[in-house]
Parts: sequence; C-alpha cells; structure tokens
Amino acid sequence: MKNRTFYATFLLFVLAIYAGLFGLSLVTLHDAVRQSREQCLSEQYIISSALYRDMGSLAGRALEPGARLESLVQPYLYLAGNRVPP
Repeated sequence: MKNRTFYATFLLFVLAIYAGLFGLSLVTLHDAVRQSREQCLSEQYIISSALYRDMGSLAGRALEPGARLESLVQPYLYLAGNRVPP
C-alpha cells in the first residue's frame, strides 16, 4: 500500500513539474514570436518609407528609367536579405 501511494504521489509530482515547464515554454514562445513580429514590422516600415522617399527624390531627376530603378533597388535588396554587394 505504501508503494502504491508513493508512486501515485511521485507521478502527480512529475506531471505537475512537466505541466509547469510546458506552460512556461508556451509563454516564452509567445513572447519571442511577439517580439520577432514587432521587429519585422518596424523594419518593414523603415524600409518602405525610405524606398517611398527615395522614389520621390529620383522622380525629378533626368535619368534612364532602368538605370534609375537599378541604382535605387540595390541597397534595399541587401537589406531584404539577398545580400548582393553594391
């Protein structure tokens, strides 16, 4: 009878520990995903606003459209992750 009570208590203790660790892991994962999402949104906003501003400044220049677009897109491709050296 004592062994049965010991094993039942031990099983409940182990289940409680694993449930706590699982809950802590979920909270940590949720926080990491939220921070990553906020960082990506802020980077996207910075890149899109800079691209919009650069396109507006290049609109008044008398350059060929292809060369103008190519020179404008190179730094943004690097920031986007393609890592093409300028």
